[in-house]
Amino acid sequence: MRLSNGNLGHNWPLPITQWFDDELFYSLCCRFHYIAGNRLSGHTAKQLFGHARHGTQHDFPSNLDTFVQRTSGVFGDTPKHIILQHTILPFYLPWVSCSLGTELLDLLSRGQAARIKSLLGLPSSRLRANHPLRACPECMHEDKQRTGTAYWRLTHQLPGVRVCPTHKVLLWQFNEKTNAVRRFDWLLPRNDAFYPVAHTLTTHCQLWLDRLAQAAIEIFKLAPNIHIDLKTVQTAYRTALDEHAMLRGRHQIALGTVCQRYLAFTRSCRWQELGIMPPAQERSTTFMLSRLLTRQPCSTNPLHHLPLILWLFGDWPTFWAAYKHAQAPASVTPVHPRTSSDIPDTQTQRLTQLVVVQGLSVSAAAQQLGIAVQTCQSWAAACGIRLQKRPKSNLERIAAIVKDLRQGMEQKATAHKHGVSSSTISRLLLTEPGLHIRWEKARRALAQKRAQSRWLRAMTKHPNATAKQLREIEPASYAWLYRNDRAWLQSKLRKLAKHSVDRSTSVDWAKRDEKLHGQVQQLYQQLQRDGELFPITVQQIYKSTPNIKPALSSLNRLPQTRELLTQIRKRSYRTSKC
Repeated sequence: MRLSNGNLGHNWPLPITQWFDDELFYSLCCRFHYIAGNRLSGHTAKQLFGHARHGTQHDFPSNLDTFVQRTSGVFGDTPKHIILQHTILPFYLPWVSCSLGTELLDLLSRGQAARIKSLLGLPSSRLRANHPLRACPECMHEDKQRTGTAYWRLTHQLPGVRVCPTHKVLLWQFNEKTNAVRRFDWLLPRNDAFYPVAHTLTTHCQLWLDRLAQAAIEIFKLAPNIHIDLKTVQTAYRTALDEHAMLRGRHQIALGTVCQRYLAFTRSCRWQELGIMPPAQERSTTFMLSRLLTRQPCSTNPLHHLPLILWLFGDWPTFWAAYKHAQAPASVTPVHPRTSSDIPDTQTQRLTQLVVVQGLSVSAAAQQLGIAVQTCQSWAAACGIRLQKRPKSNLERIAAIVKDLRQGMEQKATAHKHGVSSSTISRLLLTEPGLHIRWEKARRALAQKRAQSRWLRAMTKHPNATAKQLREIEPASYAWLYRNDRAWLQSKLRKLAKHSVDRSTSVDWAKRDEKLHGQVQQLYQQLQRDGELFPITVQQIYKSTPNIKPALSSLNRLPQTRELLTQIRKRSYRTSKC
C-alpha cells in the first residue's frame, strides 16, 4: 500500500504493527518506509513525525509525541515507553541527574533532539559524539531467515558494544548515515554497506570486549529511577585502588602508577584501536584519571568510566556490589554541630530555665525536655551554656584534648594521642561551647598554610613553569586554593612568567599530513582499480574511510592533503562535465 499524502489517515491500517526482538526505533521506521512504498524518506518522516527531518536520527530520534499520536499508540502508548525500550538514551540516563534526565526525555518527545548530545557532554568527551550503526553478520543472516529482512538490533548500538553478545564476533560498522552521508534516509542493513573488518581478536581482547559489552547492557537495563552518584563511584574507585596498593598512605592516589598500569591494560585490550577510548597518550590519560578519581565529580561520557571499572573490578557485577556498599570516605564519624537557630525557641527557654535558673543536672533537664542526654548537651553547647559534667576521664586530660583541638589537630590523631575513642572526641566537640567553631577555624588555617606552602614550593622549584604546568604538579593545592583562597592564588598567578603556549607542539602536523595524504591517495587508487564508481568524488572517499573526515577540520595545517583533495574535486568536475 502506498501512503503519499504526508499524513496517516485514521482509517488506514498501518503496514506494520509489531516490534521485532531487540529492535531499534529507527529500524522500525525503516521497515515502515519500505513496506509503505514511499519513494522519498521525507514522505515517511512527514507521515510519522509531521516533519521531513524529524525522527530520522538513529540514536536520539525526535518528535515522538507526534509519532505516538499518529500511530494510535500501537508501538507504545507514551513517548517515554518507546525511548526507554527502543533507543540508546537509557545507557546515559543513570549518569545524569533526575532533573536533566526528565529534560532529556521531554526534549525527545517534543522534537528538540538537537541539544541532547550537548546536554550529555558528548562533544567535549574526546570520544566523538556520533553513534555509528553496527550489525552482526550472523544475526543479520538469522533475522533474514526468521523475519524476511535484516534489521538494526538495539543491543548492537549501545556505546561500548563492539562484539555481538550472542555470536561473539566483531560488529560491522555501517558506512552510511555517518559523516553526513544519507543522514536523513531510512536504511536497513545490507551486506555491501559496511566497512571491512580490519581487526582480528586475540583471546585476551575477546574476553575484555565481552565484559565491556555486558557492562554496557547492564547499565542499559538499570531501572529508570536509578541514578549513579559520582561521589559514591569515586569512593568505590578509591577502595579498589587501596586493595591494589595504589594509594600513598591512606588517602593520596599514586596517580603516576595508576596511569601506567591503566594504559598497559587498555593497550593490551586494543581499545584505542577499536575507537572505544581516545589515543593512548600518558599526559591526557593522567588528566582524565585525575578528573575521574580525585576532582569534583561532574557528568562525563560513561565510556570514560567503563574501562576504568573493568580494570579495577574485573566486571560490572563486582563494581555494582562495591558501589552499593560504598560510603563517603571519612576517618571518623562526621560531626554536625547544632546552632541556636536549629533549636525551637520554646525549648531554648525551657533548657535555660532548667539548667541555669533551677540548677538541674543535664540528665534531669533532658528527662524534663523529653530528649536524649547527648541531645541536651549539644543544645546547651549551641546556646553557650556550660554544663557541670562528671567526665569519665580526668580534668587534666580533657583540658589537654581541648587544647589540641583548638590548635586544629585531627580528631583521629587527637584520640590516638590521648588514648580515648573517636566518639569521645566527637562528643567533646559537640558539647564544649565554642570548641567546634574554633577547631574548624584552626583546621582551615592549617589547610590554608599547607596549600600555600606547597604552591610556593612548586613555584620556587619550577620558576619557568606556566600556571597550567604548576596546576598539574600540585593539583590538590591548586584545587583547595581556588575554592577557598582564590584572591591569594590569583595574586601568585599574576607573578608567573607569561609563556605563550604553542598548542601545535602537541601534534606533529607534518607527520599527520603525510599520513592522511597517503591514506587518501591509496584509497583513491583503490577505487580507480575497482572501477565501480565513476567519477570518484571526495564524498565517496569520506564514506569509504570514516576516520578521514574528522581529521580534516584543520586543512590549513595539512597542505599535501588539501592539495590532493582539490585535485580530486577538479578531476571529478571535469569528468562529470564530459
